[in-house]
Amino acid sequence: MPALGRELDKSSFRRQLKSSSDVVELDEFERGAQRPAQLFRASEGFLF
Repeated sequence: MPALGRELDKSSFRRQLKSSSDVVELDEFERGAQRPAQLFRASEGFLF
């Protein structure tokens, strides 16, 4: 998966995302062709 001009390892990216305080895991899922995707939102005060 290319992002910002370089390849990312999906499992490492997911693990870092879940352990970050910059995002909050939601109790919602997005249905797709495969298994549902877990949804996240930015934390209060997070700036891009």
